[in-house]
Amino acid sequence: MEPTDFNFRETVSAVWQAASAVTCHILFDAAVHGLFVSAVILTVSLVLRTRKHRFARPLAFVARNIAILCVVFTIPGFVSLAFTGKFPYTGVYNINSLGFLGFWGMVTVHLCFEEMNFQWFTKGPPPEELGAVEGFPTSEGSDNQAKATAASQPAETGTMDFTPPAEPKDGADRPEEHLEASQKSK
Repeated sequence: MEPTDFNFRETVSAVWQAASAVTCHILFDAAVHGLFVSAVILTVSLVLRTRKHRFARPLAFVARNIAILCVVFTIPGFVSLAFTGKFPYTGVYNINSLGFLGFWGMVTVHLCFEEMNFQWFTKGPPPEELGAVEGFPTSEGSDNQAKATAASQPAETGTMDFTPPAEPKDGADRPEEHLEASQKSK
């Protein structure tokens, strides 16, 4: 075998061209499709919010996160378009919208389930959804408003009552005296 001449500059140039093609062209195409998916999810979230559905908030957070990620991914493509007027050459790259939409669909489903899990089980519902608790001030007003709100809500079964225990019937002031009085009566 004959030794081949290795040209370091040509190798670095080819690697740089491939890296710029991926970051400036392919990621830009993927991000544009991601922005479309994010807009669809945001629209669904807004429709659900008008119906006061519990999926509205997680879907809005997912749409926001995907949109932020896609905007970051489009920056190299916009820089390339601004300075050169075109995207870098990508060789035999053919855009396939179905593939990008499928990719963002899988990412979105995963993020939606993660966000729902976090908001429903880890973070819990906000105090406005739980209702006011008697004796604790709310962010809107005073303790009296919290008591009025709690009193207007129907009582739940199985709730704990925090009223102090009734006084002993034989007039004892302390539990020890009550115990002694009950032992003497026997």
